[in-house]
Amino acid sequence: MQPDVKTLSQYRMNRAKEDFEAAVSNYEAGFYKVAINRSYYAIFHAIRAVYIRWI
Repeated sequence: MQPDVKTLSQYRMNRAKEDFEAAVSNYEAGFYKVAINRSYYAIFHAIRAVYIRWI
């Protein structure tokens, strides 16, 4: 059974928040390349969370 749109959107937004928190932590620790990578994935998951609502 597939999850409903709201559940999937919330899951993706939670992933985005986790990646953003990791990006901030890595940035503060001086790991800039890793922070950029985590920032990219935070944006990626956030956009996917919004996009699923339009389908």
